[in-house]
Amino acid sequence: MEYNVLTIDIFKNNDLFDRLSKYNYIIELGDHVDLIDKAPYPAWFVPKTQVFNPTVRSYPNVDSISCDPKWKINLTIVNYMVVFLSHVLYQDRKDIIIEDMGCGVGYLFLYLSKLGFRNFSAIENFSHIPKPCFDALIYYVDGNVALNKVDINPHVINTTLNFFSRRITSDGNVFIELCLLPDYDKKIEKDNSLVYVNSNLELFVNFYHRRSSILGDDFKLLCVDSNDMTEAYCRKDKYNEFVEKLTPYKQGA
Repeated sequence: MEYNVLTIDIFKNNDLFDRLSKYNYIIELGDHVDLIDKAPYPAWFVPKTQVFNPTVRSYPNVDSISCDPKWKINLTIVNYMVVFLSHVLYQDRKDIIIEDMGCGVGYLFLYLSKLGFRNFSAIENFSHIPKPCFDALIYYVDGNVALNKVDINPHVINTTLNFFSRRITSDGNVFIELCLLPDYDKKIEKDNSLVYVNSNLELFVNFYHRRSSILGDDFKLLCVDSNDMTEAYCRKDKYNEFVEKLTPYKQGA
């Protein structure tokens, strides 16, 4: 167990999500919307009900905190953390590469691009959403979105709600595996290299599950959110810098 963990309130001292909400219309009215009904699991991707998608801790039920009006944008609520952290920690580094493992339609990239980020890595096996739906939404993203490219070296990895891994197979193709929560521990015991870690990686955002053993000794727990849903790890050499930037958002401070 880790003690004295920095707990942050992503809604404190900022209007970030209020400002981003003006872009909701793109997600609600874009060409991709007509394709959602063709998805194997369409309910997961309906824009206006994203905040009501079950979290890992509440699955298969709606999380009780979803009814709070503070959730202003069309993202599953566990994805709010990476938007906030990217905005606070990388305001002067908009050129970083942000990867979303299990990106679905790509809603996260749309909002991040409106914050000025331009380089994205999308990891998705399209088992839950048809690829044309993703393609239609990405048209509205201001920036470059690489799809299933394992030679991309992201600075930030987001892997919330479900856990995806990416690796190169013997024939050089991308292999993406979806691990749902019930099988999670067995997957970890069988494979200790589920996360693609490289020299660029600085920040890893994940649903609340304490994953330091996967990231290795070069990473440490940076913070958890005040809703007790999401945690973030950072490379140790970035820890002091990131903590200083996050201190104004510390819960109770």
